[in-house]
Amino acid sequence: MLELCTKATGAFPIGLAPRQFQGKLSKEYIKNCIVRNLPIEDRDAIVIHLEEEHFDFTNVDGGTINNEPYSEVVQTLEEMNPPYNTELPMFGTIMIDPFPNFYDQDRPNGNNETFTPPKFQRNIWDVLPKLYAALKEQVLVKHSGSFYKDYFRLLVFPIKWEQKGKLNDHPPLSCAALGGFGGFLDVEFRKHDFFLGRNNARNFLRAFFMLEYDVEDIHPLFRNLSPESMEAFKRVSGNSTYFPIIPDINYLWEKENGDASPFKYTINDFPQIDPNYFSKIEPHLRKRIKKMLGHEIRSRLSKKVILRLMANLFSGYFAKRMAKTVLDLMKDDLRKRKMLK
Repeated sequence: MLELCTKATGAFPIGLAPRQFQGKLSKEYIKNCIVRNLPIEDRDAIVIHLEEEHFDFTNVDGGTINNEPYSEVVQTLEEMNPPYNTELPMFGTIMIDPFPNFYDQDRPNGNNETFTPPKFQRNIWDVLPKLYAALKEQVLVKHSGSFYKDYFRLLVFPIKWEQKGKLNDHPPLSCAALGGFGGFLDVEFRKHDFFLGRNNARNFLRAFFMLEYDVEDIHPLFRNLSPESMEAFKRVSGNSTYFPIIPDINYLWEKENGDASPFKYTINDFPQIDPNYFSKIEPHLRKRIKKMLGHEIRSRLSKKVILRLMANLFSGYFAKRMAKTVLDLMKDDLRKRKMLK
């Protein structure tokens, strides 16, 4: 069930196959979901009416529930730790967002590019790219609605420093290419992003995942800190002292060896793809498109023999043109990201 739900919430429309739920979700399950998300005290007052014993449906990634579970997480934490004290927080949330929507990390020049007014979409080929962009936007986390109370919360997102005070002008993620599907092209893209994420997580623990140390009201996490630990891990900002919630022990070794800089990465070179890659995949892409066109021709023109024969006759030509268009778009995106050799 967990495997099915995971694949269903990642079933990006058009790109990945939908998942069918049949005989999986009972009336009791649906009732519990409603009760958990609505402020209803009397559970017996709720009656679920289903024509069948189970709620059966086909699921694709809608980008609404699965990417915004924070209210339910906070609700569970509230039940475990009442009441919440903003001065002495006992729980919080960390949002890990690979594609944050508060800045455009996909543009090499950021938000300084000249704005181009949108054009009127005259046909299906103009609409499809816009539809894809709209679907992609829907699966992004909406930061404005992620938190509804003043809880301790932090955000982790991809970043790569060239040096202190200067960000690398290259988009940080390799897999962000092709609208977030770049990781399918080359394992080196995934390797780069994995180690970049590990470096960012390390720096997050060392420099941001902290609480203020108040001598007059010491947080339970810091009550038994030894003088040696306090000296090793403390961070001073202005008149305030901070300590990490989860200390990174590797930091002590790196500090002794003079290698604790947060601006150093274990993977420095941004991966690039060989142009010959596209000539290798073109026949496979063309074959796939032709097969999809054949399926559409058979299903839509099953009773129109003449039209079906003519469509099959030109399907190879259309598949070739469509494959070239797709590959040109891929090359253009990778070229802008400096990911094409």
